[in-house]
Amino acid sequence: MDTTITVNNQMSVDEIQVQVDSIDRYIASGSVVVIQFSDGVYIVDKTIRINGFYGGGILTIQGNTAEVSSDICHTTQQVFLDASASPISVFQFNGCMVPVTILRNLKMKINCSAPSAGVDWYLSFYMLFGYNYVFGTAAQYGHDVQAYKSSMMLCRSNVLGKVAYGISSIGCPLLHSENNVDNGINDRPAWGLHVKYGGVISKQGTQPVGSSGPQKIEYGGEIR
Repeated sequence: MDTTITVNNQMSVDEIQVQVDSIDRYIASGSVVVIQFSDGVYIVDKTIRINGFYGGGILTIQGNTAEVSSDICHTTQQVFLDASASPISVFQFNGCMVPVTILRNLKMKINCSAPSAGVDWYLSFYMLFGYNYVFGTAAQYGHDVQAYKSSMMLCRSNVLGKVAYGISSIGCPLLHSENNVDNGINDRPAWGLHVKYGGVISKQGTQPVGSSGPQKIEYGGEIR
């Protein structure tokens, strides 16, 4: 059975979390669960945690999919999740084992005074991360999007702004980066792509240009 929950910017993160936690974690094959963010600016003072979904269906977290340039790189997303007040991750996914989790059409800002991320994709199966704009307060710390010991991720047509690392694969064996860009000389990651601890990134099309370099490879990672 398909399910949609809609959240809005009058809700606190705690109230949004209650709505997320109310969803049955089992998504049957052929079913789609949608967490729909209504247009507006959201003050994110705690990480939104999306954990433990399983089954054969699809989980989607999305903003306005009808906005201008909704299916190409853009910075005009109608949903803006602002976590710039303190160094936290906007989203953390843990143990999401449905065939595909989709996160799309969201703008996120993070605080880069300490480790943080727009999206932490942790110990999960496959994410399609597309048509988002993620940026930070500095290029000192933080990841726009990070796959950590997960199986797969496809990053497609995102704008990746000022943080330490744009797209990171940390122990993730299959992350594909396709047609992603930075937001120009004053809003780009220090490193566009980043791999560590055996993580792998494959590239196709445009990639974010880093202010320190296009890519950083550590501890057995591979970019190809």
